[in-house]
Amino acid sequence: KQWYQRRVAITPGDNSSPVVHLGVYLGVGTGNETRANAGSLQVMKNAWLGSTTRRTLIGGHREPLQCGANIEFNVGRDITSITASCPRDKASLVLDHMTQNLVCPEFFNHELHQAKVDALHQTGVALSDPATIMMEEANRLAYRGTGLGRSIYLKAGNTGAIERNTLLDFAAENFKDSNNIAVVGVGKLLFIARLQTSVRVWTL
Repeated sequence: KQWYQRRVAITPGDNSSPVVHLGVYLGVGTGNETRANAGSLQVMKNAWLGSTTRRTLIGGHREPLQCGANIEFNVGRDITSITASCPRDKASLVLDHMTQNLVCPEFFNHELHQAKVDALHQTGVALSDPATIMMEEANRLAYRGTGLGRSIYLKAGNTGAIERNTLLDFAAENFKDSNNIAVVGVGKLLFIARLQTSVRVWTL
């Protein structure tokens, strides 16, 4: 049984749109990182569609695109979201790709090399924006001494600490509680009807 069968939210009715919108929301953010693994979620963001025990790196990137989906991973200090829009008959497959690293991650080191390069580039772009710098400093002062006060971006000095086991340990520690995970769908989700009756359905 898939973990997401415990937390499903759908909107009532059919708006006749051929497109559905999916979101996986995790009650986990950079505030859950430690000084030793700071930057893990930013690296994970760039490795999210990589290899798992059920797919290859190529499959993780190719299959959602073939479904017409663009999966986005956004990191915050206290919440992380994975969102996508896709044709409604592809929703089950797209959701599977969105969630594989929650249940069967691999995070191979040879794939993480590029993920860290991408994360550092994103850090450089973000911290060239004065508004982002002010927000980072405001959080540092407001939450000094805690995880919420650390940067949400990967720093160059911490890239060596982010390896396969670092991310596997972080995932095992923070993704194990289904009460911290919600799956939200907007539109007519055909696969919802096939879920077992034990599903807890939230109607928005």
